[in-house]
Amino acid sequence: MSARLVARLAAALTVVACAHGVASPAWAAGPVRPGPMTVSTVAQTAAVVSFGASPRAASYEIRANGRTVLSTRRTTRVRVPLRCGRTYEVRAVAVDRRGRRSQASPGARLRTRACLDRTAPTAPSRLTVTARTSTTVTLAWPAATDAVGVTGYLVHRDGVVLGGALGRSYVAGNLRPGTSYEWSVRARDRAGNLSAPVVVRAATTAPLPATGDVRAYVLTTDDESFRDAQRNYQQLDRVFPTFFTVTAGGDIIGTGRPSMTTWFQDREVLVLPRFHTEDPAAIEAVVTDPARRSHAAEQIARVVSAGGYDGASLDLEMNMPLTGLNGLTVDQRWDRIRNGYSDLVDEVAARVHADGGLVSVAVSPNWCSRTDPSTRETVFCTDSSSTSTKRRRAHLFDYHRLAAAADELWVMAWGLHWSTSEAGPVADIRWLAAVTDYYDDLFEDRPDLIAKLTLGTNLYGMDWSQYVLRTDRIVWPGTPFPAAPACPDSSRAARPDTSYEGTPGAGTLVVEWICLTRYAATWEHSDIDPAEFVEQHFDDASGENVLSAPDPSYAGAQRLLWYVDQHTIDRRAQLAADRGWRIGFWRLGREDQDIWQLPALVGTNPGSTP
Repeated sequence: MSARLVARLAAALTVVACAHGVASPAWAAGPVRPGPMTVSTVAQTAAVVSFGASPRAASYEIRANGRTVLSTRRTTRVRVPLRCGRTYEVRAVAVDRRGRRSQASPGARLRTRACLDRTAPTAPSRLTVTARTSTTVTLAWPAATDAVGVTGYLVHRDGVVLGGALGRSYVAGNLRPGTSYEWSVRARDRAGNLSAPVVVRAATTAPLPATGDVRAYVLTTDDESFRDAQRNYQQLDRVFPTFFTVTAGGDIIGTGRPSMTTWFQDREVLVLPRFHTEDPAAIEAVVTDPARRSHAAEQIARVVSAGGYDGASLDLEMNMPLTGLNGLTVDQRWDRIRNGYSDLVDEVAARVHADGGLVSVAVSPNWCSRTDPSTRETVFCTDSSSTSTKRRRAHLFDYHRLAAAADELWVMAWGLHWSTSEAGPVADIRWLAAVTDYYDDLFEDRPDLIAKLTLGTNLYGMDWSQYVLRTDRIVWPGTPFPAAPACPDSSRAARPDTSYEGTPGAGTLVVEWICLTRYAATWEHSDIDPAEFVEQHFDDASGENVLSAPDPSYAGAQRLLWYVDQHTIDRRAQLAADRGWRIGFWRLGREDQDIWQLPALVGTNPGSTP
């Protein structure tokens, strides 16, 4: 029997059976509906789905939004091709071997990822410079267009990306004054496509040059010191950044900051980095050994040249030793160190001057003083040859030799009272007058050397806590001066604070023995809160301010804070000007900002640079 005849007979039997109400077998009803659809992965142009199998299904049609997009025999991890950026409802339909189809499975909704945009935005039609300063350039541009949407702009300086802008303007900062740059802007869309650049060339303006004559130290360990110098640079002539240290071997350690150096030099402020140590052993080792001394001078000159500095500031400080050494007496040892340091300055000056640089030497102050025998009062004098001028801190400096070799002697005129002494003015104006008198007498016949002097003064205050351990009242003169009592803390010696009552030579000497509860702390002007104290006044005799209050941490102790403000600096600057000196500051940072408005500091630099 042929296959065609068999098929016809089967179809006829089916018709007859239906006509007589005989049910078709279960397999004749078509495949069962597949199980629910689940989605495991959605990509830009496809999704991976799974669904429950259907008995007797030969294959499955995958439909997206009712349209068949795939035929497959798999039921798990089926990759369905779709279009990007669209929402779909995906279902599965079972198909048996006879081509019959089931009902669609329960669907799953998904959205494919956004379409990949390969079209770049248009470039802004122009780039305009709307403002310029010595350190900033402000750029502006019209909106760019894109088929999908512009999300922002990239700003370039000389081909290097500076940053992004959401809007249509950008302020570029931290620029060098008087410098031309190429600026460009590119639009960016959601897909990251960049437009062609729009370009303009523009320079920063030249800054106002410094016209002052203040010589100041800038701490490189404190960013506020640099910021303070930037605020007030027009009153400066030169700065001494604290970059470098001299070692016992004559090596130089430390790191410069080129951005700081160029910032000052762009504004015509000279930069002489400090070369410093206060290690007595290191100083003696370097200055008394010719090989180390020459090595140190060579290294200092090399650093100055390589860093593009305007010179060097030498700041070596020490107290002279109390004993002799290797057959040398104390005086011989002192003179050996002193002469060696002068030799070092000679060598540094020769090398730095040969390269067109300047040399500034920081020196400890000296002054003439004596004690009035009738009252025990300290009296300042003007004799630079007085035996009172042989001081451990000052003997390192042969002022005549140093002034002859260097371009500046920067006199560190502070420390009349210090951290371990009793409380008092740090640089009493009467004492400062004595300091300037000493050098005026020393250089009496050398006005060229006096012209090299700078009165260096502190800008900080000091905060003591002390109490009176004992008070002695004795007839003076005629009574031996009392022996000092011992402070409860054996590490601190009692210091006498004397005053005189009555007629000099026939009165009473009052001796108050002072003990410190702690060593004095350095205070910045900006940190001082007068509300912490009970009394405040300007001490006209010394030219400094003093705050006082009971110290709650120690019974009977008094807290005393001596500090400087614009009134203090005004008197010191006037003293320097009257003596033909310049004024210098240790160190910029948190001083009373009102000092910069003083007429003595606002003056114009005459143009000479000794």
